[in-house]
Amino acid sequence: QPVVASLNHLFRKVREAMQHERELTAFAAHELRTPLAGLRTQAQIAMVTGDGNVRKAALRQIMVAVDRTTRMVRQLLAMAKLDSIHDAKQSRVNIGDLIEEVIGAMPALDREATVGLDPALKGTMVSANRELLLVAVRNLHENAVRHMDESGNIRWSMEKRADSLAVFVEDDGPGIPKDEIALVTSRFFR
Repeated sequence: QPVVASLNHLFRKVREAMQHERELTAFAAHELRTPLAGLRTQAQIAMVTGDGNVRKAALRQIMVAVDRTTRMVRQLLAMAKLDSIHDAKQSRVNIGDLIEEVIGAMPALDREATVGLDPALKGTMVSANRELLLVAVRNLHENAVRHMDESGNIRWSMEKRADSLAVFVEDDGPGIPKDEIALVTSRFFR
């Protein structure tokens, strides 16, 4: 009986992993199809036009699409990697240093962001899986940059609570519509 129960549990885990892999593959194929088609269209425009301004605009759109696709692929790879972590070992992480690392690694965009970091974050240590926390912070920062005004402000701050620490990122963008707030932690929700 214990062997049968263990095997059934193992088969269930394998079936769930395969289902997850199918969903991830289907999502990736669907999400990558549109930007790749857009890249091809913009490249065709750049190749056939004789107008330098049209060519320049098409090349700019290609760069935007490449950046967007690169981000999506990086997120998909990070998600696949994180899904494979079965034992998320925690360590002491300096949250301020981690945020600064993410800010420093951001590629240059057409937007000028003024990033403010609460000095209290610099020395604040948290117990977390560094890899998981890095992905979360990077995603939050990228979203703040993407949704802010052309030359906006991003502010990282914190609030100590009785039994926890809350870290905030704010930007000058439009915010999340109230009816979508409950959905933002759902996978693949845009």
